[in-house]
Amino acid sequence: MPEFRTIVKVPPLRLNKDSIEALAKLAVQGVPTRPKSCDFTLSVGDAQYGADSLEELWAQALPVQVESLSISVRGWTDDNRIDRGIWLTLRPTGGEYQVHSSDEVWFRGKLQQLSQFMQAHTPWYRPMVPAFSGISGAGIAFLLIAATTAIKHGSFLSASLSIIALGALTSAFSAHLRGTFLPHCRLRLSAPKRSVSNEVWMLIFTAISALAALAGVMVPLFSSKGTP
Repeated sequence: MPEFRTIVKVPPLRLNKDSIEALAKLAVQGVPTRPKSCDFTLSVGDAQYGADSLEELWAQALPVQVESLSISVRGWTDDNRIDRGIWLTLRPTGGEYQVHSSDEVWFRGKLQQLSQFMQAHTPWYRPMVPAFSGISGAGIAFLLIAATTAIKHGSFLSASLSIIALGALTSAFSAHLRGTFLPHCRLRLSAPKRSVSNEVWMLIFTAISALAALAGVMVPLFSSKGTP
């Protein structure tokens, strides 16, 4: 009997406790499990919290925000064979899930269900994630040129603003690579107290500094061109 198997990369996700529960129920739905057939693991740093069920996992003293989630579900036949299963892992820097089964109808249906779930839980900054590295590189190059030009024309205020924006953008880029700024997958077990996230403040601050630096550089340039 042929087996159907595929691995899918997840889009940027933002999950809370309720959506993690919904994802776990979706993974288990339609899978004939046995005791010890499911594994649920949350981790942050070197600490891992694992259990055979979500009820056991939630009963533990969990941190408010976790870094990664892994779910493994195995389905058994009456003659003790594993005929279907789901493996999923979500990390700040990426994620993927694997679905396999000898039942093509179940296999394709489960892929569609998981895809719909992922699309329904993407964060507001999803369009920025794939392009952020390129945008950051271009922005860093621009700010270096802006700072150099401002110093050359004696505009030390513009140079200072360019350097501040350069530092903020460089820090944001480094944090993005580590998965702490605009993370690919964000997992939070309780609602945040702040109404505006750190990402929004950082982006606003960097944008204002960059625009101010640009204005400070362009004004002296045009002024010098207009001077006879």
